[in-house]
Formats: sequence, structure tokens, C-alpha cells
Amino acid sequence: MSQKMSVRYQFKKYRVHKPQVNVLRWAHRKMKQPTYHHLARIAAKEMQRFMDKNKDFPYEWRDLVLLHIDLVSKGSLQPRIGVRLPLS
Repeated sequence: MSQKMSVRYQFKKYRVHKPQVNVLRWAHRKMKQPTYHHLARIAAKEMQRFMDKNKDFPYEWRDLVLLHIDLVSKGSLQPRIGVRLPLS
């Protein structure tokens, strides 16, 4: 896995959000591959940045669920986000 990867979010009516982030981490003087938990934290941080930049985004944090993180190419992660619908 590359040290830097782009995390891609694309929603209708919004510009594509795909910043580059560091995904590898250091532990005991060795470069470590990221865990799924680490990638989920990166995805959440970038989702927050997307929401901060797009104030008119129709969903709040409590509405969103991380379903999966796809490795779409050697240097690109694509989180799949689900929207929790209100019970009626």
C-alpha cells in the first residue's frame, strides 16, 4: 500500500472531494500497514472536512454509516457511506 492515498467522496450536486492523506503509520521504529480501524478514522476525518466545507450538505453525522472502504486503485481509497433513514 502507498504511503499517501487519496480518499474520494462524490455526492450528487457536490464537487468531488479527494484529498491526499498519509495512511502508513510508525510503530516501534517500523512502518506499519494501516488497520481497517485506522482507515475508518481517516475516512471519518475526511468526511468531517467535506461536511465543514459544504454547509448545505443535507445529512448530519448521526445519519451516516461507514459501510465499507474500497481500495479502488493502488493509491485510492473510496469509502462507501450509507444514510440511515428515519423510522416512520
